[in-house]
Amino acid sequence: MTDLQKKAPIQAVIEQAKKQLERMIDIHPQGMLLIGDDGTVVRVNSAALKLSGHAAYPEVLGRPLGAVFSTKDRPGIGEKIDRFLRNRTDSSGPGSTLDLEGQNGRLIRFSRVCAGGDHDFCIVLVDDITDRQAADQSREKRSKIAAAEAVVGALMHNINQPLTVITIRCQLLLLSLNKGSLNPDELKKGLEEISELTMQVANTLSRAQSFRDFVTTPYTEHSAIVDLPQSIGDK
Repeated sequence: MTDLQKKAPIQAVIEQAKKQLERMIDIHPQGMLLIGDDGTVVRVNSAALKLSGHAAYPEVLGRPLGAVFSTKDRPGIGEKIDRFLRNRTDSSGPGSTLDLEGQNGRLIRFSRVCAGGDHDFCIVLVDDITDRQAADQSREKRSKIAAAEAVVGALMHNINQPLTVITIRCQLLLLSLNKGSLNPDELKKGLEEISELTMQVANTLSRAQSFRDFVTTPYTEHSAIVDLPQSIGDK
């Protein structure tokens, strides 16, 4: 059997796979393109056509993928897409994605799926992730705010009492001083108590810099604060 005869069945399998992919591309709701080995678009569905900003299939078919998605005000996009296609070191990995600003400032994600090894085509998924990214950023921001509130709440809970005692002791000492009834022993005792409580506050703030975990405890009916002893490893 010649090499040509050996390759014939393999080529038939490849062609059959391409036909199945083409049928899937046509009906898939997400933007999909079949890209040839030379980087040109072989097949495209309506979702990808819309994301590319073109009105008709002939405007896309047979053109390099980078040229299809490039715009006049962002000419560098095309080169980035073509470079993304040429870089096949991560062709089968989960990181084979590229996010670029497309038409009207929308954020477009390109995901490449290849068969691996020697292949003469690949599939590129195209998705508008602008709203998804905005939602993710909003959730992340809310999570950060909630975490900050929990930490601040814990600090306030742990240092409010000693600060309150410090303030009261200072006021009482001043009152005794104004009345002329303050003796040295009482002043010494008050200052020692104020010094001890001040060090307690400083120690709480210092330990709060060494979080090992993020454990919360209920504080009010609708809020929680960080459990500092558990979070910094005191328990």
